[in-house]
Amino acid sequence: MVHIGNSYSPLRNNQPNAKGDVLTHCLNGRPNGILDANRKLLPEVLQARQQGIFFDLGHGSNSFDFDVAEECLQQNFIPDTISSDLAATSKTDPLLI
Repeated sequence: MVHIGNSYSPLRNNQPNAKGDVLTHCLNGRPNGILDANRKLLPEVLQARQQGIFFDLGHGSNSFDFDVAEECLQQNFIPDTISSDLAATSKTDPLLI
């Protein structure tokens, strides 16, 4: 499992690469996420999905961005799983951003 968020490196340097691996916090709005500067899915994200990488929402309150989710939904990209993460703030206030 690879947790993305607040990385100084592009996603292609940090993404999982074996079938069945998981990339979590995929809908965060932080730099070096799954969208490019034009708000389009990165080619390596689409390739990873084709290779069997799972994308997990991993909803920790600071790891989810509604704008990123909207962009991904418009591009028919839906996370494979809802959450591998439950932070204290997510448990008590899931919409806290």
